Amino acid sequence: MKLQNQKNQTKIQLKLIDTHCHLQFDDYKNDLEEVINTSIHDFNIYKLINIGIDLETSIQSINLSKKYPDLIYSAIGIHPNYTANIDDNELIKFDELIQTNKQLIKAYGEIGLDYYRNYSHPSIQQKYFIKQIKLAQKYNLPIIIHSRDSFDDTITILEDHVSRFYPVVFHCFSGNEEQLLKLKEKGYYIGIDGPITFKNNKMPNFIKKFPLNKILLETDSPFLTPHPFRGKRNIPGYVKFVAEKLSSIFEISLEKIAEITTQNAINFFKLGHTNTYTYELGNNLYINLTNRCTNKCYFCPAVHKNFNIGVYNLKLTKEPDFEEIITQIDTNKQYGEVVFCGFGEPTLKLDIVKKVAQYLKKFNYRIRLDTNGHGNVIHKRNILKELSNIIDTISISLNAENEEIYTKICNPVFGKQTYNQVLDFIKNAKKYIKNVRVSVVTVPEINIEKCKKIADNFNIEFKVRPYVKEGF
Repeated sequence: MKLQNQKNQTKIQLKLIDTHCHLQFDDYKNDLEEVINTSIHDFNIYKLINIGIDLETSIQSINLSKKYPDLIYSAIGIHPNYTANIDDNELIKFDELIQTNKQLIKAYGEIGLDYYRNYSHPSIQQKYFIKQIKLAQKYNLPIIIHSRDSFDDTITILEDHVSRFYPVVFHCFSGNEEQLLKLKEKGYYIGIDGPITFKNNKMPNFIKKFPLNKILLETDSPFLTPHPFRGKRNIPGYVKFVAEKLSSIFEISLEKIAEITTQNAINFFKLGHTNTYTYELGNNLYINLTNRCTNKCYFCPAVHKNFNIGVYNLKLTKEPDFEEIITQIDTNKQYGEVVFCGFGEPTLKLDIVKKVAQYLKKFNYRIRLDTNGHGNVIHKRNILKELSNIIDTISISLNAENEEIYTKICNPVFGKQTYNQVLDFIKNAKKYIKNVRVSVVTVPEINIEKCKKIADNFNIEFKVRPYVKEGF
């Protein structure tokens, strides 16, 4: 049977991505194309992430990606159950695979720890878990975690070896509520599979406490077949039954579940560019209004065409309007703050800032505006008055102790006088906004202590932001 062209399937409304399957396994040796066609045309599968568990199956996965371009992408790695008889030469081969197949390999995994089967001694599992984490990071590949009866050790290794915001998903999460909340705290993703559809599964009782935009749909095909086909061979198309169960649990439409989880997968595996108007970090929601800025700070990643923060690409091909923003915000969720912050100056979109902030105030959110302090210059009036009843906190980038250094490192479009105008903005902000702070970034030219003294003279909070490559 020939694989039918996806591009002709314009009538399909749902787009689902199975982010974890093993189509190279012998279970599909007699009918793989039929399984793929059924998954696409009967269950609206849009893309697949096919997972290797050792060198042989990783190579087989890459070959499937070559055979089915733009449909099947690969993740490669050594499953903890297969670490007993390998050595470092094996990892050299994985390194070579990545170098020669960069467009096909979208993640590293599944890797981790398995103390349930314990086919490999825990110390060996841990050794190669860490080595594979480092290999994934070398190529900036998201990490797919296998963790069974090993949650605490898995978390400890990730804490010790994975930087903040690095994309990590716990494949086939089946832990308890406490473990789920731990993953939420860390900002990790979870993969949800067929067992959530089983009658006695406990996860529906607490899964709503996890952010929906950090959930990926999985089948683990040919394993973990969901109801109503439990006990039979699983196929990627059956991920739709997982989506339907989540739709019931979260009490939103299947179409919305499909939209959200597909976007999650696109973000996590970097399957294509989309405009990210809102994104979550920690307990906060951030609103990305524009990439335009009236500073060209040499230390800003966006100046060097890097718009990534963790799994999020904040590069905009279109600036959002009011409706596009609020439709992405689940107002049933609680956030520490909602923050206007992206790789651009939010006050360039002042009308949208005000309209969105006024809307969110109806839901008692605390609102913060992160700004370079140029708003009054941009709009040629005192905009602080207009923000006084809708912005709870304003954070203003100072980033220099004097005009000369500010002009040198920030390159403001309004020229040398900009620094003193920023100081005036900081001074006046106290009259209108309840909480005001200034911030600086740790780059060599900035004298942190002198900047702190300026903040102390204004009697306002001072924050130092460490400069890191993925954003600050």
